[in-house]
Amino acid sequence: MSSALVDVIVHGLTSVPKSLPPLVLYDERGSRLFEQITELPEYYPTQAERSLLQSSAAAIAAATEMRTLVELGAGVLDKSQILLDAGVAQGNLQSYVPVDISAEVLGESAEALRTKYASLVITALEADFMGELTLGELHGPTVVCFLGGTIGNLFPQERVSFLRRMTRAAGPDGYLLVGTDLVKDLDRIVSAYFDSAQVTEAFLLNVVDVINTECGTELLRSDFDYVPLWDAREKRMDLRLRARADLEVCLPGVPHACRIARDEEIRIEVSAKFTLDQVATELRAAGAHAVEHYENGDFALTLAAVDR
Repeated sequence: MSSALVDVIVHGLTSVPKSLPPLVLYDERGSRLFEQITELPEYYPTQAERSLLQSSAAAIAAATEMRTLVELGAGVLDKSQILLDAGVAQGNLQSYVPVDISAEVLGESAEALRTKYASLVITALEADFMGELTLGELHGPTVVCFLGGTIGNLFPQERVSFLRRMTRAAGPDGYLLVGTDLVKDLDRIVSAYFDSAQVTEAFLLNVVDVINTECGTELLRSDFDYVPLWDAREKRMDLRLRARADLEVCLPGVPHACRIARDEEIRIEVSAKFTLDQVATELRAAGAHAVEHYENGDFALTLAAVDR
């Protein structure tokens, strides 16, 4: 049991309205379910981003002359290898720091990379990368990347704050590489979160198991429905769990049972969609400027230099 995670869950379930941060999605099972999602035919972001990485990685390595690559939310490190190959071929890359909240997934993947990239110092860091980034002394130029469109899981003010933390981690001669899901046809967006195999539903409902594990509760997945909503004004998906009946939950440190009413919703995640101008504007607010956008209509990779 993680006391920090327990505190997050208790705060979220006793708030009005109820909400939990996306980090509750990524225990070991949740991380593996998300990897299954990335392989679904409806889920376009992963393949779109991978294609962009393959076509732009050499140019990114040349433009930045990166000596250190830091990847936030690294997961199973599959897309990382495209950038690592480019950095090794370019000749400057010396170290790679994958950061993820799931130690099990991160450890297995990092060990495999140490065998493949014997010339690199690979330092896997288990951490909640949504907080202040403590990465130690890095050899610059450093590229801090945040892929997968995960930046869209944050609200606008949170995004700018997060990008500021990225710029501090990268340093004055550093760069950011940010993946963003672009605004597009609504049907295409919605189907990515409402897949026919119901893997995304299982991914969200896994939060119920995380709550039980961390807080000692006895909720059932069948107590909730998965509810994906489109917020047209904010241009984002809003992913929630909706209670099927009145529930009472005994939470650690809370003297009275927490009540979840029938049809009450718990927001778990938002996923914003972007325009390139919006990405550039938010980077400027965070102390960086876009150097290049690599995009294919579905997705974009933006390389930004930290302002000196």
